Amino acid sequence: MTQGAKQFFLQNKSLLEQDSLDELYEAAVRSKFVSVSDVTDALLEAGIDPMLQVSKIYDLMYYTVYAIPLDITIPDKIDFIGIQAFMNTPIHHIDCNKVDFISPQAFHKCLELEKIEIPNVERIEEGAFYRTAVREITFRDGPCVVEEGAFTACNSLQTINITKYTNISSGAFTDCSGVEKINFNGTKHEFYESHVGPAFRRDWYSQLTKVGAKIICTDGAFGDD
Repeated sequence: MTQGAKQFFLQNKSLLEQDSLDELYEAAVRSKFVSVSDVTDALLEAGIDPMLQVSKIYDLMYYTVYAIPLDITIPDKIDFIGIQAFMNTPIHHIDCNKVDFISPQAFHKCLELEKIEIPNVERIEEGAFYRTAVREITFRDGPCVVEEGAFTACNSLQTINITKYTNISSGAFTDCSGVEKINFNGTKHEFYESHVGPAFRRDWYSQLTKVGAKIICTDGAFGDD
């Protein structure tokens, strides 16, 4: 633990004794002595899992924290993941559980992150999963906005599962050269109406088909007519 962290914890000792660690993290956000990730590092070193005692994942909470568990399930009470919250960590698997909002660069450059579960996520912000090792993505069967660059440079990505409610920005999958299949839970006509039609004019799908991806609908491959 750094000298700054020791001073911070001494000054905020009473906050460690509370049922929630939210006030401790709020104090870290304002502190001149430590970063939010320094607090997380110190808590993990002391055998405390901070994720179990907060109401949200704070900005930079696990940023470059290498002692982080490699397999994570976000607790039920948490529905928000902050900016760069897990950036540059060695995690392998994240189950976002009840989370509905993932902030910019939340998992940016998590180079070993192979599996993500986002069953309730309604919005994925810019660069959230940039350059991860994710192999397959399944978006929720309900409205979900996927912003520009959300999955840029995910070179291991092979399969994307979407519905008519998945609102994908044009550059969401830039430089994802390994995508083989886009599974759409609907007909070819429904795919056209929801992802290609003149009201949208999005071209994320054309970028992926240019590198060999097939759009598989319930009645066949889109574009084979």
